[in-house]
Amino acid sequence: IVGGGSHASASTALVDGRPQDATLQPLQYAYFTLAMPASASALTFSITPRYGSPQLAVSNAPGARPTTAFSIWRTHQTDSELTIRETDADFCTACVYVVGVTSPT
Repeated sequence: IVGGGSHASASTALVDGRPQDATLQPLQYAYFTLAMPASASALTFSITPRYGSPQLAVSNAPGARPTTAFSIWRTHQTDSELTIRETDADFCTACVYVVGVTSPT
């Protein structure tokens, strides 16, 4: 996925265990969605950079387009994984999580 502006408009649906690839210019976002099954007790998003320091911003708020400045969960430049557990107050099942991926450099 190559973003055309500061925010790509389309979201790609994620499937458990099926990696997605995105190529971004600095400060652009690629968005992905994950429909959370009702039986889940946690979820983990992993990122494997080819270069740069990509970051994840995640929200399950309806209509959300999370950024590193406005999201419920986010990684930092050194994190490659983000796990959200059922003990988290904002965790939900049978809802949709939106993941924004960006590279600040």
